[in-house]
Amino acid sequence: MDDEGRDAAKVALVRHTLTGYDAGRVTAVAAEFAGEVVARYLRPDVVERVAWHRTQGHELVIVSASFTSYLDPIAARLGFAAVLATELAVGDDGRLTGELVRPNVRGAEKVRRLDEWLGAGPRVRVGLRRQLRRSRAPGARRPGSHGRRTPSARLIASARYQENFT
Repeated sequence: MDDEGRDAAKVALVRHTLTGYDAGRVTAVAAEFAGEVVARYLRPDVVERVAWHRTQGHELVIVSASFTSYLDPIAARLGFAAVLATELAVGDDGRLTGELVRPNVRGAEKVRRLDEWLGAGPRVRVGLRRQLRRSRAPGARRPGSHGRRTPSARLIASARYQENFT
């Protein structure tokens, strides 16, 4: 499936499964899930590396296609400065509309969001684009992920990005 198809599939899934849910309830369930992720699924070396970056004064950012609903609480617990992720739209009635606030944060959208957050320094843009190209190469795997997209892999990728390109 191409990039447009993947994004369209995600939007269709969100519309089909989440439209009409109470946003407060979704936030509460997501926070519970985030607590479980931090307690049970993040590798200790990842959490230590994130802590090390904080002690070095690095500003840590999670850039992910996952939903802000559960990444925001994870970022808060681990001391990240920002979460640039996919956000679910909420209507005036406090219910999810089934839409995304902005485009899905995947591929080039990750670069756009990070550029926006940073103020678009050219060295950072080039470095992240190179990293994104490497991650899409046939057979490429993220370090430590064993080919899976796990919360640990996303967090270590954020920490490594900060280490390699700042």
